Parts: sequence; structure tokens; C-alpha cells
Amino acid sequence: MGLIKTVKKLLDLEKTPTPTIAVPRTKCPFYGFHPVHMGSTFMDQKGNECGLKDAYSPCEMERAEEAPNWDGCGTFNTPGNRETIERMKRTYTIAPNEFWPEGAKSWKGIKMSFWFDYVMNQRWMDHIAD
Repeated sequence: MGLIKTVKKLLDLEKTPTPTIAVPRTKCPFYGFHPVHMGSTFMDQKGNECGLKDAYSPCEMERAEEAPNWDGCGTFNTPGNRETIERMKRTYTIAPNEFWPEGAKSWKGIKMSFWFDYVMNQRWMDHIAD
């Protein structure tokens, strides 16, 4: 695929989504989500689940009576996991309730990189080079 076609494809896929409802969130992009479709998509569970655990389990920070926060997560936000997390941001999708299109019965979700930055209050464009 040529460069121009690639850029057009990326632009079509990366239209900035807009939330349809307000949902309170923690500072962790994986908090309250469960992996589905062999782990490449995360679905909103409206709970305290850590989406990075093998099976349902609450957030370790919350269990220690701390507010869930990705920057302070000593379980998964570690140097040994950085490459995996960056790959997930590039290739995974997530379906948060606040972005679910009104009236849609199913939805493929948004890119994890957009969600990660949305939750962490970072600018999405900062991570295009990832």
C-alpha cells in the first residue's frame, strides 16, 4: 500500500470519537474493563476489574485502599511490560460505554491508544509515532 493510501486509511480510522454520555473514570485505562475476542478487545464492565489480569480480579491498588492510577500501578506499569503495553495501544480496541454510539446494538470500539490518552488526559497526537 502506498504512503498516501496508508495515510488516508489511518485518517479514516482515527476520526476523533466523541463521548455520548459522561462516565466517571479513574486514571487507569484498564480499570473496569474485561478482555474479549482472545484479548484484543476490552469491554466496559462498570466495575472494579483490572482488565490486564488473566481472570476477573479487582484492581490491586483498590484492594490496598488506594485510588486506581496507571502511573502508580506497580503490578502492570513496569519496565518489563512497557513493550507489551505499547503494542496493545497500537493494535487493541476498547469499547467504553461513554463512546458507544447511540442506538447501536454492536460496535467495534475505539483504538486503545486513543482511550489510553483520553483517560490519562494526554494529547492523542503525542503517540502517533508509537
